[in-house]
Amino acid sequence: RIRPWKAQGKYCGLLPFGAMKGEDGIPLPDIQERKANINGQEVTVRNYEGLVMAFELGAQGKSDREVAVALNAGGYRTTGNKGNGPFSMSTLSYILQNRFYVGELPNGNGGWVKGKQKPFIDLQLFDTVQELKARRRRLPKTITLQARTYSLSCVAWCNRCGGKVHMHMNDRGKPRVYCNSRSQGLGCDFSATFLDVYETQIEWYLENFVIPEDYQKKILDAHRKLEAAYTN
Repeated sequence: RIRPWKAQGKYCGLLPFGAMKGEDGIPLPDIQERKANINGQEVTVRNYEGLVMAFELGAQGKSDREVAVALNAGGYRTTGNKGNGPFSMSTLSYILQNRFYVGELPNGNGGWVKGKQKPFIDLQLFDTVQELKARRRRLPKTITLQARTYSLSCVAWCNRCGGKVHMHMNDRGKPRVYCNSRSQGLGCDFSATFLDVYETQIEWYLENFVIPEDYQKKILDAHRKLEAAYTN
């Protein structure tokens, strides 16, 4: 069943990137001027222009990552309830497949209905992006024969931005640690270093880690108190 406001073609909720609410409540292209800092130089950006640029790059065959890097480099930032942050591949993937931009709204049943907002993106441009994305998804997945598992694989996260920390072997056969978000150009300032730097720190910590003699007694006492709280 389509909700009444959707049946009327009205949008409800946080507007996607590049859109702003008009006086009558109907979404319009977001042409508000925003100040951005690019390499120490202040520039003016308009989110709608960034939206159009994203679709044009997508129609040229650029990947979600490449489009995200271009938007971030151009001073554009995300909008929504998570604040203004750098674009990621997943954010761009959602934007480039959102039929809101061709004047439609989700009907809540997996389909779409015509919205009252005018198209933000030309339908032919939108369809070209979808075709290229579908073609890319059909490409066979490859597995790197040199792939390795390191001591901190899948357990380390960047303290700067919260992104995943990856490792790779350099040309000299020495594993390095780097922030995946920074490698995608998403604004993190984490400096890559060698894996053995962290392994040495962890080794020192484990060697000097001491369990207090009364630790077992404290745990048992705390457990008894917890049991008593539930039984009383």
